[in-house]
Amino acid sequence: MNLTAARFAIFSYAILIAFLSLSSGELQDWGNIVYLDKMQHAMAYSGFAFLGCFCVWRWRQRWAVAISILLFSAVIEWLQGYVGRQTSWLDLVANLTGILTGLLCYRIWSLYRPRLVKSLYSIR
Repeated sequence: MNLTAARFAIFSYAILIAFLSLSSGELQDWGNIVYLDKMQHAMAYSGFAFLGCFCVWRWRQRWAVAISILLFSAVIEWLQGYVGRQTSWLDLVANLTGILTGLLCYRIWSLYRPRLVKSLYSIR
């Protein structure tokens, strides 16, 4: 992915997460799924971290991106208390879980990507 495109994508994703987190829309009823909102937080921030890994080249920088995303999520959680939503520390823990999952998924993807590309080009 082009570095400029990756940075545009992560900026757009940050705006989307901020909008969805701070809007006071009605939630859809999904039944009695336990901790569904925490799973949604983890999935959203997993994608955020995975996308953020494309914006930098070194792993040390990727950890800086992960910490930045965690600080972003902490600010969003804090702001939710001012827009009529509930601030929850468990949401922040779910966000951290998602960030770590996104880093792990990127690491696995980056390890297997050369093999996948090679196998795709060897099929004739």
